[in-house]
Amino acid sequence: CNVTDWKNMIAISAGVFHTVGLKKDGTVVAVGSNDHGQCNVKNWKDIIVISAGFGHTVGLKKDGTVVAVGWNLFNQCNVTDWKDIIAISAYDEHTVALKSK
Repeated sequence: CNVTDWKNMIAISAGVFHTVGLKKDGTVVAVGSNDHGQCNVKNWKDIIVISAGFGHTVGLKKDGTVVAVGWNLFNQCNVTDWKDIIAISAYDEHTVALKSK
């Protein structure tokens, strides 16, 4: 994974075949395999936390909602209804979150 041009990063997360980075401005970049669309994060904004799973990527937004892209065979990207989230983590074939309430 070529990350030599990455600047102003505040967080990174490595999946099995891809790496994602969170920039200071709340945008996200990704490199590596995109076989399942796990690197399709260029339109993400207002992200405060990122996590890379096996073939998916999740992001926590400032407003407490979650976005996800990539492999969804086990519904690990079905996060559009999640609200009041304060922490996220993606792993092999699942995504977990911690709610504030």
